[in-house]
Amino acid sequence: MGLSQARDSGHHRDEIRRLKVAAFSHLDYPDARQAIQVVWWRIGLSTGRLTIERVYLITSLSVFDATCTELATWIRGH
Repeated sequence: MGLSQARDSGHHRDEIRRLKVAAFSHLDYPDARQAIQVVWWRIGLSTGRLTIERVYLITSLSVFDATCTELATWIRGH
């Protein structure tokens, strides 16, 4: 299992992103190789409001094709 975490400030908010990746040899999804959980914590700097967003993804890329850090970069850029 891989883990990546990053913290940023911008757009009037603080943001923490955590990405967990688990590799599988078999899921009930054709060609699935890794399952990914991304969690964002966002705090509005002017309001103090906390928002939490959780997203689950599946990729056909193996751990040899895409590391946890590479997946985090690609997801952030998307």
